[in-house]
Amino acid sequence: MREVTPATPRTAHGPALQAPTTDQDPDGDETWVARLAEAAPADRHALILTCVVEAAAEVMGADSPDTVPLGTPLLDLGFTSLMAVDLRNKVTQATGVDLPPTVVYDHPTFEAIASHAHALMSTD
Repeated sequence: MREVTPATPRTAHGPALQAPTTDQDPDGDETWVARLAEAAPADRHALILTCVVEAAAEVMGADSPDTVPLGTPLLDLGFTSLMAVDLRNKVTQATGVDLPPTVVYDHPTFEAIASHAHALMSTD
């Protein structure tokens, strides 16, 4: 008889995201959730902005987050709807802040996304 394994939780758009459960990622580095929790409230926005830029660089396939032009709207950088959702998923997973799938369209710059995520975090 075949053993039945529990299904992975899913949403209408794919696997359900779950917040990280440890203070370290698989490489042993401190997670964004831990960094944000330890940071002074005045420093959280800058940390979230860094997280958003790092996630965007990964989605874009950039060599480094330093090569990402921060003042340019994401759609002008060539973000597609798939890339937008990928960015949202990465930032949500890293920070634990539940961003909407349309975040890149509703908040089209790195600064706007970070400000929105910070505002959501502040209300939790």
